[in-house]
Formats: sequence, structure tokens, C-alpha cells
Amino acid sequence: MTWASIFRRIDPEPAPPSDPWEATAGEIRRIASPCPVCGKTELAGHSFGLFASEIAAEVTPELNRFTENFDAARWQELRKSRNFYGGSNAAEVYFLSCATGACMLYVRNPVDHYEWFELLAAKDLSADEAAEIEAMKIELHKL
Repeated sequence: MTWASIFRRIDPEPAPPSDPWEATAGEIRRIASPCPVCGKTELAGHSFGLFASEIAAEVTPELNRFTENFDAARWQELRKSRNFYGGSNAAEVYFLSCATGACMLYVRNPVDHYEWFELLAAKDLSADEAAEIEAMKIELHKL
């Protein structure tokens, strides 16, 4: 018997989450409660999906364009932004929907594991905008 086998039995490696989006769902629950659309603090029945992302290591023309597209609600143009680098902060936009309606969440996703998501802005969507976003076939996850 080796020390490694003893410690493996005492402290087994944790099983990976069954849903790889669970950590993100936890962060969305934290920053979007109460829901910007319906006002509920319990987000059961809500769904979210990553809509767009941009590298945010420093201010760049791409990051400025990303923010401008969010501010101006240019959803088709914003959807084209899918830049991500694991060694850098990211600006991300998430689609959040509930029975009452939908909104977009502009989030800072920090590279450092000791930091949490930061909600920078939220935009309510009209029914037409929500339908437009849903037609883009983003992958939705339950909260």
C-alpha cells in the first residue's frame, strides 16, 4: 500500500458536475436575483443562454464595439461576437427568460477564480426582441 492510495481513499477526487453549465448557472442565479424582468428572487422556471462574448483584457476597438452593440440593442451584430480566451477576463452577454418575459445581461466574467461574475447592465426585451433572440437558436439552460 502506498501513501497515494491511502489518500485517494480518504479524499477522492470530486466527481465532475453532471451539467458543465452548473457553475455558470450558479453565477447567473447570484447576479440576476431578483429577476430583472419578473422581480422574483427564486429563479426556478427561468432559463439562460450565452449570447455573445468578447475578450476584455484591455480596452480594444472590439470591446468598444461589443459594448456599443449591447447599448444600442443591435442583437444580430452582437451575436457575431464569440471571442473568448481562458487566460483573460471576458465581457459576456446572457439571454435570460422567464414566464413574464426576457432580458439581456451584460456580465464581466473574471479570469481569476477568487472573483465572481459582475452584472454590468441589464436590458429588458420587448416581445418582438425576445422572439428574434429565440429564433437565433441559442442553447438554453435551466436555472
